[in-house]
Amino acid sequence: MRGRKKTYVVALQPAEREDLRRLAAAHKTPQAHVRRARILLACDAQPEAGDKQIASTLGCSPETVRKWRKRWVETRSITDAPRTGRPRAFSP
Repeated sequence: MRGRKKTYVVALQPAEREDLRRLAAAHKTPQAHVRRARILLACDAQPEAGDKQIASTLGCSPETVRKWRKRWVETRSITDAPRTGRPRAFSP
């Protein structure tokens, strides 16, 4: 294994793995969630693989892999983080 040891190691539970596989295969899932699910499944399947290797197989940047690896370990969620800024003044 080249490089340093991973700080954020994705270790999925069987139920989480099945949920992510179902999300990645569903036709009505938003594409952002599909990409995140595929990143996490690849990180779980190849724990020794680096961010660059996973990114090249999935067609994204290593920064994206790093970001979702870290966010999964911290929150166990693939949803977007809350946005900053002023709340809406009126309802649409």
